[in-house]
Amino acid sequence: MAWIRSTSKSVEEVVSALEEAVPRHGFGILHTYCFQETLRSKGFDLAHPCRVLEICSPAQAAEVLRADMKVGLALPCRIAVFEDEGGTRVGMLEPTALLKLVSSAPAVAAAAEEVERRMTAILEEVL
Repeated sequence: MAWIRSTSKSVEEVVSALEEAVPRHGFGILHTYCFQETLRSKGFDLAHPCRVLEICSPAQAAEVLRADMKVGLALPCRIAVFEDEGGTRVGMLEPTALLKLVSSAPAVAAAAEEVERRMTAILEEVL
């Protein structure tokens, strides 16, 4: 269910590459979270960088929501970039597995396969 890969790039390098690659694949970046900064502002320390990008393909989102509004529980898609065990990791929850948890609609399954294919291409491009 989790797609995670290692890279020799830094967290910032991967996030920058994602900011360029995501739109080329028909997605938009809705928001980027920096958990280190957010937690620090709340009085908690996080030793390693962790950035999460929320991304969305408006066409795919509209399609799956028309098929089954429960899919909104799993939107938008997220990509995590973080340091772990001395290296940088990049990952996502696989849309096919995630959306299967909330909907059995065939249109949702088909859209999830397409989104997963495109997101995997984005992630492999930035590694």
